[in-house]
Amino acid sequence: MAGLTIAANAQTEKGKIMVGGQVGFQTSKVKDTDFKNNSFSINPTVGYFVSDNWAVGTGVGYDWSKNETNKDNSTKTDAFQVSPFVRKYTAEGPVRFFAQLSVPMAWGKTTVESNNVETKTNLKDTVLNWLQVWRTFLRAKSVSN
Repeated sequence: MAGLTIAANAQTEKGKIMVGGQVGFQTSKVKDTDFKNNSFSINPTVGYFVSDNWAVGTGVGYDWSKNETNKDNSTKTDAFQVSPFVRKYTAEGPVRFFAQLSVPMAWGKTTVESNNVETKTNLKDTVLNWLQVWRTFLRAKSVSN
């Protein structure tokens, strides 16, 4: 997971809005086997600064993955996610750190195919991330009209 965020106007003052997110793609194959793994995720985020250096917001995204152990066995997962968060930014200047409390929740399904028999399972997942510490690079303050 990337720890880099670029704020929309690069300020962390009360009333500002921040926009960010993550996009990921991964693929792998084990040489001389049928094992393959592919995954894709997208998670745009938006937040609002309720006071100086304090933001609340959410991410809304989608995750997809498929693992194949051989030509007759595979597992596929599709999930939508919502991740509300609270962030506290520290320090001043173009590089700032933030601590984040988030509660990512996912809903979707997992499909297992084994020897042409398909089994579907509903996915419901909630994880409380007590503390995530990242750094953010902020652009220079824009000139207002």
